[in-house]
Amino acid sequence: MSRTSRLFAIAAIACAAAAGAFASAAVASRDYVVAAVHRAWDFVLDGFRVSVEVQRISPSQDKPRVRLVAAKAFIMRMAKRERPNVTPLWRMCPST
Repeated sequence: MSRTSRLFAIAAIACAAAAGAFASAAVASRDYVVAAVHRAWDFVLDGFRVSVEVQRISPSQDKPRVRLVAAKAFIMRMAKRERPNVTPLWRMCPST
């Protein structure tokens, strides 16, 4: 291998490394710019966004007791459930 081809190979490798570093820096800076623009745009839109919500008359309208009653009824149904009886003719597991 001659000296000029070695220098050419080293220059090509250096150019490839510089191009890779430039590309990664460009992608990273683009991501920062896009994130900053999105944050600024969201900040501007939050100033104009109108949130409409129905105001409740009192907190008791949520009726959390209904869920508690339903949970208690479910537990009572599970407690009353009958368990199957294993007979010699009918087995739950074929290995027994």
